Amino acid sequence: MVFIIILDIGMIASAIYSVYWQSQLTIRARYNLSTPILGIVFSVWILATPAASNWPYVIAVSSFILVMIMDGVGGIGTKRLISTGFFSRVVPYRNFSEITLIPIDLPDGKSRVIAVFMTLTHQKMQLTFNQTVENLQAELEKYIPETVSINVENINQM
Repeated sequence: MVFIIILDIGMIASAIYSVYWQSQLTIRARYNLSTPILGIVFSVWILATPAASNWPYVIAVSSFILVMIMDGVGGIGTKRLISTGFFSRVVPYRNFSEITLIPIDLPDGKSRVIAVFMTLTHQKMQLTFNQTVENLQAELEKYIPETVSINVENINQM
């Protein structure tokens, strides 16, 4: 029972942390649906146990679902990049070595920009935006250090 209460506190703290950083977003990325779907699948599996009638247990599962829904939100913040996914991260802009923007024109006439962020430790994060590449590049230039290059690749000219 003590473990469940500690888990409750941890999940609620994680939700508060996510709310704080998501409030800093200036450009929001497209929502990542895989995270809440995975969270709901795990939650249904967890709720199938006999301990599901305890209130601390219900709070733990509910806060887990809440955090999974919140982890689908990411984007460009005023101080850091907020990634999406099950293991979403908040990364300071000084930790990036390169950013690649790839504009894509969809058949329905809409356009998207895929942004690939490469960290100094060679880890990649990818976010998709419903913005123009010019708007996204201008917003990124406000926050990133001058040492980080922004490359624009065009795959539509094939």
